[in-house]
This record gives sequence, structure tokens and C-alpha cells, in this order.
Amino acid sequence: MNDALIILRQTPQTRVEVLWRTLIMDTFMDESPAPAACGVYFLSTIITLYKAAFDAGLRRWITLCENEPARSLYNGEALARCAETLLTRMIDPQITRLAEFSRPLKMYNLRTTLCQDHRKLFRTNNDLLGWGPDALREIDEIWILGGAKVPFALRRIAGKTGHYQLLGECYVHGIMFGNGMQHFDTTPRDIVLE
Repeated sequence: MNDALIILRQTPQTRVEVLWRTLIMDTFMDESPAPAACGVYFLSTIITLYKAAFDAGLRRWITLCENEPARSLYNGEALARCAETLLTRMIDPQITRLAEFSRPLKMYNLRTTLCQDHRKLFRTNNDLLGWGPDALREIDEIWILGGAKVPFALRRIAGKTGHYQLLGECYVHGIMFGNGMQHFDTTPRDIVLE
């Protein structure tokens, strides 16, 4: 059994929760981990972003949510409730209530946009989801460097044992903030960054 599966089974998070938390690097308005309300903002984003392309885009998101376990806060029923709430608020004559709802939704969408800046979404060989530098390729490795607070993407330099090119920092859901590290080999190794 690989290490990532152990971590994922120890946390009560579902695939959709891991996805929305990764999209915002699990930080929202200086709060980390991000509050659970961001999951509702994620569902609202799905509804608003894909309402124009219902047949193609929204159907995939609906399927993702419908495949969530019944205990999930982000399953098909939750998506339907979110859509109902969003539609009700859109036609509510009390604009202040819409503004109260739309501000955090806009902040969530802004956060996802900022997280995407010069980054790409990736999945590790151990099925962890993360954001990394645009230059990231399938051959690259994710490392925790001594003294660093975040993981980094490194690329081996051909013909030079122990030499790596530093590509940039990463967000990897499941190993941030010191979580999950007990399941990985954390033996210090000497490497050279070029």
C-alpha cells in the first residue's frame, strides 16, 4: 500500500473537499486551514461558472458531486441545495443578502485565480493533489527541504548524481503544515541545488 493512501484514509476529507481545498491552497482570508464554508463557495462557483455550458461542463461537476459518499458535505444533494440557495438569493429583492453572500464567493474565486498564477495542478504518484510551478513535468520530484515551510518541485540534473534544479514551491494537499509527514521517509539527504 502506498503512503499517500494511508494519509487519505486517515483524514475524513472526500475527493471534492480535497479538490476545493487544493484549489485555494487550503487558505482563505488569512485563515488556514480554510473554513468549511469555502466548500459551499466552491459548489456555487461550479454552478455559476458552468450555467452557460450546462451540457458539457456542469454535467461533469454534477457527476463528481453525485459520486461523493452520502456522508460528504459536497455530494449531489448538497450541490442541489446550493443551487437552490443561489437561485433564491439571485431573485431575492433584498440586495443586501445577495451582497452578503456574493462577497465571500468573489473572495473564493479571487483566491483560486491567485493560486493559479503561473502554476499548474498536478497529482503525485501517490495520488496527492497539488499546485506547482508551470515548468513542472512528470519526471519532477516533490521534496521537503530542510528548514522550508512548504514542499518544493525539483528536477534531477542528468549525469550529476544528487544534483537538482529548483523549479519552485508547491502546495500538496495532505502534507502541508507538517501534516502526514510521519508516513514518509524523512531521512535527511545531501543534495546540490543548481
